[in-house]
Amino acid sequence: MIRTDKIAEANIMIKKFLWLDIYMIDFNEEAIILFGTMDASLGKQVEIILKKICYIDMPTMWELEVSSENPIVFIPQDEMNENYKNRFLDNHNGIGNLFVFSAEGVNKEIKYHIVADSFELHLLSYESYFPWEINNDIVPI
Repeated sequence: MIRTDKIAEANIMIKKFLWLDIYMIDFNEEAIILFGTMDASLGKQVEIILKKICYIDMPTMWELEVSSENPIVFIPQDEMNENYKNRFLDNHNGIGNLFVFSAEGVNKEIKYHIVADSFELHLLSYESYFPWEINNDIVPI
């Protein structure tokens, strides 16, 4: 397993997949856990964990646009423009960094947003699949 909290590294790892279906597995005000896979019937290949959630706009299941130049974009809170602060930080009342995910749409890319304090990606495997469990011992199927 490879872990990273760097968006540039995460994008390099993600772009090696032909496609990646993303599933929201768990969500509360403390964390959101997303699993990624090329075949949901076989298990997960990627885990994405974001902590201290302030804002979210995304469906529970979607396909990451791995052909995008940057499938995930990171915008620190202090670099957000006024429009983003008003929209994603509840008129400056929220706290967190903006993570923008590119998703496949019918005619164009769709952007989904999460404002969170931190990001971590776990690449479990490109070839193997792992059980749909949170915090398991990472044993391939």
